[in-house]
Amino acid sequence: MSKRIGEARSGVSKRARKSDGDENIGRYTQGPLDEAFGSHPVLPVEGDSEVTNYLKQVRQQALSDDTVFFARRDRNTPKEVSTKDVPETNEKFRIWAQMVMDRFMAQKTEMKQTHASRTYTYPGTSAEWRALIMGSEPPEHGYFTALSHSSVVKLIVYATKWLSAKTSPNLSLWLFTLLVRLDTPLDYSETAVLREAAKKAIRIYTRANLQLDPTTKYTFGYLVAIIGTYYGQQDLLREVDAIDL
Repeated sequence: MSKRIGEARSGVSKRARKSDGDENIGRYTQGPLDEAFGSHPVLPVEGDSEVTNYLKQVRQQALSDDTVFFARRDRNTPKEVSTKDVPETNEKFRIWAQMVMDRFMAQKTEMKQTHASRTYTYPGTSAEWRALIMGSEPPEHGYFTALSHSSVVKLIVYATKWLSAKTSPNLSLWLFTLLVRLDTPLDYSETAVLREAAKKAIRIYTRANLQLDPTTKYTFGYLVAIIGTYYGQQDLLREVDAIDL
């Protein structure tokens, strides 16, 4: 297990973090309202790019999914986040998920204290992002706080597409950090992106018949715990009987 995977699991980080910027304040008040959801999509659904095509797909899933809950948590949410919605039949996962949430919320708090000290250069294509994410551990947290909200969502889309039955430690670390960085509230398409990440994890886990390495199981477990608990998709927590950590 890498040092950074260990830090993510223990909640230990040597990096300072900064509060989320206010550059995205207007993102829910611009562009036409979506007729089905009554909100402004943060990312466009026009065009043929990899991300916009993916968002078209998850938007259709959201339209047909009666269990989508909008993530309305504000930035002043208390640190205590309960996993009470985890079924009692999986007490082991409930205890583990609560520890994950405690660490996640602690890192959220640290993120709000980070001050980016320089200007960053970011990859321009999904192929370049893949090479960076798969080939290296996440950089300092200022790198993430300097990202726009839409860029964070885009990277979660990429990371979800790259999840597999053998998820790399670097991808696991990047995805955890992106979830820590992600602003709320979320619109319907962003919520659907998160749901697809957790659902893909459950699908792969079920098909693999428990034959997964510890990093992959840890990644899939934290996706369900964080998205189900912090981002309000409680119905996903009722599917965790399939996950044995």
